[in-house]
Amino acid sequence: MDQNGKRPYSLFMTTTKQPAILLARVSTTSQEKSGLGIEAQVKTMRSFCEMNGLQEIELFIEQASGMAQVSERPVLKKALHIAKSKKAVVLVAMISRLSRDVEIIAHMINTGIDF
Repeated sequence: MDQNGKRPYSLFMTTTKQPAILLARVSTTSQEKSGLGIEAQVKTMRSFCEMNGLQEIELFIEQASGMAQVSERPVLKKALHIAKSKKAVVLVAMISRLSRDVEIIAHMINTGIDF
C-alpha cells in the first residue's frame, strides 16, 4: 500500500499481450531451401513472440518479389489492413522479408503500422 493506504496496483490486473501479425515471405522456391524458408521464418517469429510477450493473432505466408508494390501483393495488403485495424505489430524474421522497397516501409511508418 502507498502512503495514502491505497494499493498502487490491483491484484486482479490482467496483462494483455501486444497482438502480432506474422508475415513470412519467399521470392522463389530456391529460397525455401536456403534457410530463408517459410518454416525457419515462422520458427524465428514465434520464438520472438514468446520471448517478448507478443500474442500471434494471424500468420500470413506469401511467395512474392520483395520489390513488388503493395497493390501487387494481396497477402501483404491484407496483413497490413488487419494490423492497422487490430493495432497489431507486423512481425517479420528479417526486414527484407517485409519488403526491399523503402517506400512500402515508409508507408507503414507514415500510417502508424508498427513492425
